[in-house]
Amino acid sequence: MKEATTMIPPEFGSDAFLVIGQDGRITAGNQAAARISGLSQSELLETGFGDLFANPAEANAFIQEVLRTGTASNHTLPLRHNNGTAPRNICISAFTDRRKELVFVSASPEAMPVPATETDIRLIRQEISDYKYALDESSIVAITDQKGIIKHVNSNFCRISKYSREELIGQDHRIINSGYHPKEFIRNLWVTIAHGKIWRGELKNRAKDGTYYWVDTTIVPFVNADGKPFQYLAIRSDITSRKMAEEELEKSLKEISDYKYALDESAIVAITDQKGGIRYANHNFCRISKFGYDELIGQDHRIINSGYHPKEFIRNPG
Repeated sequence: MKEATTMIPPEFGSDAFLVIGQDGRITAGNQAAARISGLSQSELLETGFGDLFANPAEANAFIQEVLRTGTASNHTLPLRHNNGTAPRNICISAFTDRRKELVFVSASPEAMPVPATETDIRLIRQEISDYKYALDESSIVAITDQKGIIKHVNSNFCRISKYSREELIGQDHRIINSGYHPKEFIRNLWVTIAHGKIWRGELKNRAKDGTYYWVDTTIVPFVNADGKPFQYLAIRSDITSRKMAEEELEKSLKEISDYKYALDESAIVAITDQKGGIRYANHNFCRISKFGYDELIGQDHRIINSGYHPKEFIRNPG
């Protein structure tokens, strides 16, 4: 039996690709999708999926059905009128991620000469779905627009921030700002990604309940044909336990340093090895013995022996 095919236009190089949220809004789209829709990439991300088509209700119903069932589906929809021209039919393949949070849509105009088999499309869909699933399972993920407004967060983001998805969408990252980092640090972050460069670093954030958490963060800009970012993908991992351990270690070292300072200020202190060789002498020891530090280190206490005490006393001071 001959496989059914979906036609892909050679001038696009590859299928148009869209990511649709549960509310039907487009959260990501490639340049091929922008060209097919007649919109710029930034305009595309400000548009609902249904608004791309001549029959928005039919398009939205199709997306909601994919979300509801969680199964891959194919459909043909006419694009909306563009500059008075008749709408073109678009072949659509859609599938959800495993959490049914996003719909991935592959689209191409009908009746073009280069075929792609359903097997090819199914394998591509599965690969993208697997990547998305692996990322969601292993990382804390957020997508923002070019102004930093949150458009998508995964379940791990909600879990660690203790905010619901509804509380986060439409906000910017000030909602989790801990106030820990200086303004220059945050400014450098934004300058880096605004120039289309990847930023990597560690961030201390504040959860809804007032607790703090640390995340190792990579922010990847998505740039348009002009090289300007139109959205940012932030991938984070929880490093709170490590940072807390580092803070406890730093606190302990500070405490030890304070005790040592107090001891050095109030007493005459020396440390020797098991054979009696002097390894450390504080300034009070040097002051009262009138030996320099370098003169004492490596010597034993015979250097300050007065000869007053009998050998038996020295042998058994207890």
